[in-house]
Amino acid sequence: MKEQIKEAVMKVMNEKTGVSFVEFEWELERQEIPYKGTYSLCIPTNPNVMMWSNMSNDYSEAVKELIFDDRQIKPEQAPLMVYLMDGRALSYPLAKKLGYPYKSERWLPVVFNKGSIFEL
Repeated sequence: MKEQIKEAVMKVMNEKTGVSFVEFEWELERQEIPYKGTYSLCIPTNPNVMMWSNMSNDYSEAVKELIFDDRQIKPEQAPLMVYLMDGRALSYPLAKKLGYPYKSERWLPVVFNKGSIFEL
């Protein structure tokens, strides 16, 4: 399942830039690939700052691998409006400063572009 999710994500990434999690999920729904669950994808340096939640384990692992192992996509902070226009948003307070050590759960809206977070 994880490989199917990675293929679906990369299909969207090959078609456009600035892709939200919602757009990934539209493609997963179109292909009838299950993606809902209880997992969240958090910023590695602060587990209280999540990029997205309500994900299956396979979905969260697939996106994590595409970022950190395969180095094919990179998240970038996005305006809340992106998610409001896509029709889905998380109901957590927004994380305004990426490096701030939040003590409670926050949401950092992101979009994805092709590339590696390890390249300057």
